[in-house]
Amino acid sequence: AGFTSGTVSVTSTNGCGTSSARTLNISILPPATPGVIDVAVTTPCPNRVYTYSLPGLTANATSILWTVTGGTILTGQGTSSITVSYPSTAVNGSVSAQAVNNCGVSTIRTIPVRLAACPVEPPPPPFAATGNEPLKGSTAVAADVMKVNVYPNPTTTDFKLQVITAGKEEISVRVLDMTGRFYKQLTIMPNQTINLGAELKAGAYMIEVRQGSTLKTTRVLKF
Repeated sequence: AGFTSGTVSVTSTNGCGTSSARTLNISILPPATPGVIDVAVTTPCPNRVYTYSLPGLTANATSILWTVTGGTILTGQGTSSITVSYPSTAVNGSVSAQAVNNCGVSTIRTIPVRLAACPVEPPPPPFAATGNEPLKGSTAVAADVMKVNVYPNPTTTDFKLQVITAGKEEISVRVLDMTGRFYKQLTIMPNQTINLGAELKAGAYMIEVRQGSTLKTTRVLKF
């Protein structure tokens, strides 16, 4: 306990004398700092579950100590991969990983977590009084007020985005990574088709589309 460094020396002896010493320096083997933390969405809104993974156990490590603020670790504490549950409200927190062995602990690897609150879908509009209301006891389904097409998904180059909607207002488009970090924002018109994401690095992203009070989020993947 408390050992940091030392030596082991050996000499050989016979009737004529003793040799020079051969010495081996000894020190503790602290665990190396964890590598880059990878993020993936396991379950989207409103029951948000994310997976955080390291490339593996770092050099000299026997386990990984994870610390999460803003969420709850469900599985994986001590291993190189954990699953974390987040509430549907806005989250501003972090995920940290620290390698551990019987000599001590490593420096800490941390990534920020910034998640917007899950969108609340507006209720469908009431039926107009046209005289053709559904008969009592029947069921009617309101048409989707906005459809978001993103293709090809996944892609190796860029995505095509088209928003089909009966509304006439301008449409706001935001690109976020899976931790909620903002990358880009632009404005398009209803039914317009644009190219998006050529400058993005390989990874998973969220495309957030808003027109008035209607908000839709689509997960995309670039290789």
